[in-house]
Amino acid sequence: KDRAQEIVAIDVKAPALCPNYRVRVLRGVQVKESPDWLKARLLAVGVRPINSIVDSTNYVMMAYGQPLHAFDLSKIKKVAGEHTIVVRKAKNKEQIALLDGSTKELSADMLVIADVEGPLALAGVMGGEESAVSETTTNIVIESAQFNGTSVRKAGQKLGIRTESLTRFEKGIDWEMTSRALDRAALLIQELAGGEILKGQVSSSNPKPTIPSIQLTQSTLDMVLGVELHKDVIEKIILSTGCAVNPSPNGWRVVPPTYRQDLVIEEDIIEEVGRLYGYDKLTPRMPVARIAVPEIAPLYKRKKLLNALSVRSGYNELLHYSFYSDDHMKAFGLSADDHVELTNPLSVDQKYLRTSLLPYLLETAAKEAKQASNVSVFECGAVFNPAKQQLPIEANHWAAVKIDTSKSPEQLVMECKGLLESGINMLADITTTWEKDKKESTIVLKHQKKVIAEVGIIHSLPVFKLTTPAAYMWLNISAIAENAIPTQQYQKTSVYPAVVRDITSTFAEQVEFAILTKEIAEINPLIVSIEYVGTFAAKEGVNTTIRITYRSDKETLTNNAVSEIEKNIVQRIQKKFKGSVA
Repeated sequence: KDRAQEIVAIDVKAPALCPNYRVRVLRGVQVKESPDWLKARLLAVGVRPINSIVDSTNYVMMAYGQPLHAFDLSKIKKVAGEHTIVVRKAKNKEQIALLDGSTKELSADMLVIADVEGPLALAGVMGGEESAVSETTTNIVIESAQFNGTSVRKAGQKLGIRTESLTRFEKGIDWEMTSRALDRAALLIQELAGGEILKGQVSSSNPKPTIPSIQLTQSTLDMVLGVELHKDVIEKIILSTGCAVNPSPNGWRVVPPTYRQDLVIEEDIIEEVGRLYGYDKLTPRMPVARIAVPEIAPLYKRKKLLNALSVRSGYNELLHYSFYSDDHMKAFGLSADDHVELTNPLSVDQKYLRTSLLPYLLETAAKEAKQASNVSVFECGAVFNPAKQQLPIEANHWAAVKIDTSKSPEQLVMECKGLLESGINMLADITTTWEKDKKESTIVLKHQKKVIAEVGIIHSLPVFKLTTPAAYMWLNISAIAENAIPTQQYQKTSVYPAVVRDITSTFAEQVEFAILTKEIAEINPLIVSIEYVGTFAAKEGVNTTIRITYRSDKETLTNNAVSEIEKNIVQRIQKKFKGSVA
């Protein structure tokens, strides 16, 4: 038998995933070490030489861009006297031993090259150990195919494999190159390993796809490039790219060659014309347009104000991906059911759309805490929650994490709470209330009975090797986006000195600082600012210290005047909050 079709049969059971499959057969080859020139060329492009057969297929892949694979013909089982290659989807939980020594469990959406007994290779990704070419191999089958790029990429992602072959299939293979590369590989193997090339290719393919033409208009080309080119120049340039050009009203119909899969729309052709004509020949010209200064979007303005406040408060801004892994999700006690899972993640570490900014923030803060005793980080970005409709619900959140070994967890929480309240007061004029959450060491802030913010403490997080207490907080900026941003009016700075005094009050239980501030500020207009200093444990309740600044626009305040105001403050604290002042 001297014809390949008499030796090998092909059965493609998944034509949608493998529209073009071809093989050639060589017999009597001698597997040996490749010549130095071939090994040097492969090493120059980062490919490790193996033997004359494998090196030949790798060399042709690098030269032509078409992945190839060689099978040991004797290891492909026969059906009715012919070695039968079956291109099919894998069976669920079917296993294959790959060339890298690993054994992988396959799923039903993966494509395999098989014989009647089982898989021989993972299509487009890697060959199998069972059908590998060895030193004793004498007859081989060379495969050249066109596999669906999406299918190959997903299989590689699921199995954690990345190969040169996968990369090329992922980007798209030229239909016509499968045959040319196959013939070139057969000739090179015969040259290096001897043997006889059996006549003909054995193929199974769908009809050759027709390439749609692209309409290119002269006016659009002139407008985009900013220069008027003669039609003969344009046609000459387009023809030099391998495209066919047919005149049409106001322009041309351009048909790209099969190997130019990047030419899809009119702008692609215009780019080719500009590139080959020479960008240096195009005269730079400023665009003429009237551009009105856009109004800053309220949401963007809020994010900018909040970021500025965070930086002023000593926090460093971080930017993370909008996706995270199972580990990030589980570390913070989140459920996969509450997440949007991507069907085509870039990696296993980016499997879910984030519903919180905190997992990444805590991971980064934990790393920083190994080097520093004081870590303050924040992030402002989008989070995504599942919805009944196709697209998830997107909301803008701000979150922060603070670690300080010199302070107690209670102090950290109070500082975070104060920063959060300052931010909300700056972003919207709304009424809010703090409530204890069902989670331990957590309080939530509600507006119109909806949770818009949260402050809490995490004492340890083994997943991220966090052993130091970390305070965290987050705010749903989108939840208050409909409320007007408080306007800030200019106030002339007083030329008279300020008087600053601290007041320490004892309360039976913690008092919300925002409410306390509001009550004190209403007592006298000479009170210009109230700052939170700290909260400390007392024998009967808690001690809270605040710092009050007094100033007049008309005169220097006397000690008696300030003491009189201070007396009113003490009375208000005693009456309104049942507190005592030392």
